Amino acid sequence: SDASLPASVRDEAMRLLAEWPKPFPVEQSIGFYAPLPERSADEIKALLSNGLPQLIRSGGSVLAKALALVEQYQLTLAELSPGDLEKIVDDASLPVAARAKAMDLFLQSQSEQRDAALQRWSLDKQATLALAALAEMIKQQPEKALQPLSKLLQHTNAAKAQGAWSLLANIPGDQAAEQIVRGLQELTKQQGALPYGIELLETAESRTEASVKAALEQWKSSLAADDALASWLPAIHGGDAQRGEQIYLSHPAECMRCHRAGDGHEAGGEAGPNLAGVGQRGDARFMMESMMNPSAKVASGFGVVSATLRDGKELSGILMKQTDEIIEIDVGETIAQVKRTDIQEMTPPISAMPAMHTLLKPREARDLVAWLVSLKKAKPAAKSNKEVVPVTVSNEAPAPTVEAPKPSGHSEGASAEVLKLGKQQYMLCAACHGMDGSGAGGAGPALAGSEWVTGPVENLIRIQLRGLMGPITVKGSVFNGVMPPQAHQSDEQVAAVLTYIRQNFGNQASVVTPDQVAALRSEVGKPMLTAADLVPPAPAEPVSPATSNETMTPAVRLGFFQRLGLPWWAASLFVVWVAGCVWLGLRRQS
Repeated sequence: SDASLPASVRDEAMRLLAEWPKPFPVEQSIGFYAPLPERSADEIKALLSNGLPQLIRSGGSVLAKALALVEQYQLTLAELSPGDLEKIVDDASLPVAARAKAMDLFLQSQSEQRDAALQRWSLDKQATLALAALAEMIKQQPEKALQPLSKLLQHTNAAKAQGAWSLLANIPGDQAAEQIVRGLQELTKQQGALPYGIELLETAESRTEASVKAALEQWKSSLAADDALASWLPAIHGGDAQRGEQIYLSHPAECMRCHRAGDGHEAGGEAGPNLAGVGQRGDARFMMESMMNPSAKVASGFGVVSATLRDGKELSGILMKQTDEIIEIDVGETIAQVKRTDIQEMTPPISAMPAMHTLLKPREARDLVAWLVSLKKAKPAAKSNKEVVPVTVSNEAPAPTVEAPKPSGHSEGASAEVLKLGKQQYMLCAACHGMDGSGAGGAGPALAGSEWVTGPVENLIRIQLRGLMGPITVKGSVFNGVMPPQAHQSDEQVAAVLTYIRQNFGNQASVVTPDQVAALRSEVGKPMLTAADLVPPAPAEPVSPATSNETMTPAVRLGFFQRLGLPWWAASLFVVWVAGCVWLGLRRQS
């Protein structure tokens, strides 16, 4: 209670009182693990009951912590009257956390001044306090809460307006319904660009009044059917940048796997653009479009393309530069430079970033947009050290294509049209799995020779529609990450890209049909899969069947014993035993 002590000392004392029953196991003076036995809270309740009233009345930096102790230890402070608590709540100079805690204690006291105090606090400038007071009023007398609540519905403070629309769902009656109808009409007029749009729509969905349902249908019918961004417009404004940064740092979608957001040594990946300065590149709508339709406007140096040259050669990689005369494509170790006149066909740049509409909730998207818009400090563009190598194109006609052999033991190979569509869709996958399916340095598991790729078709379809998270073992290596769902692809596109990976990169497996995808389309929206949810793949078949023991590699011979159910060590001992028997037999004959 001694206000002359440094604030840090008083804060530390309050922290230690809060953890009295279960002390932190590391001894703070020496920094070693030295746990103390748990204590009874009753040992300090009398001390707190006597000392806290004076401390609370004096206010100051430890007030919120002092009030938290009252709630933690369920103290009854006879010396602290409801009037004392009311004064704390009324003091706008105090931290809002302390005022909110005092209001909780005041409401528990059942003071006669309760209704008048709640009316006063519902008009407080602090959104947290005003909304908490209104929520309490709605519990007791919802009809009295409607008038003060209505004043907050279009408040310039986004947090107040959002909270008010959410609370309106709990007030019955025609007057509340009229407020919601007017809100929906304004939302339709503004094409969704209202900072409280998400909360308004949620409240409208919860109502049963015919007028609300009609206004809600009018809003839905106003959305452009061919605009993937239309339903996300209510999430463009009203976000919280601090919450958005936390989503970037910790969301299961793993934004940091591909992006960093600074000019120093911040954690993050390099597969996507550095987000530093992204707030200078566009407004909130641009940010939302970048998340929900990433290929609409691809940042320079991050669009994946595939080009077919006049002589039949193909180049695939990241489009780094394009002019009226030349195209430069990062193909790995070098940057290939090709004349435009030598290009027969090239796919448009595609972002390797998946559409986030299946991974983000509306509130998360709104907060992310607010954070992205706030990133104004740009990072100087890094210069590539890769050598630019001009590509020479032969003037001879391309050699006739030879039809590849059909995969043994499977159905017919895919048509050229399906494989072409599959290759185009695979551009989305290449950033993590590599243009050649090798795994791109560990960003994603290899698809070439993967037992999962050539295994049950339903595994691949379900992964494409629902995504995959957590550890999975591929070709003996464990990968622990997130494969985002790609449910935005049509049944034909999903079938084509899965057929492409099953019949390329050395894989030989059957085609995937749109009907097979359609049969599992109902799984869209379900939680992400884990490896345990999938059908275990059968042992991989050899690329070409062996005709004799002499042509079998050690790996194939070991695979033979594994198919018999023998572990590797038993198989090895068996081979050694057979070899020993043969050697002894030859010695006896000689």
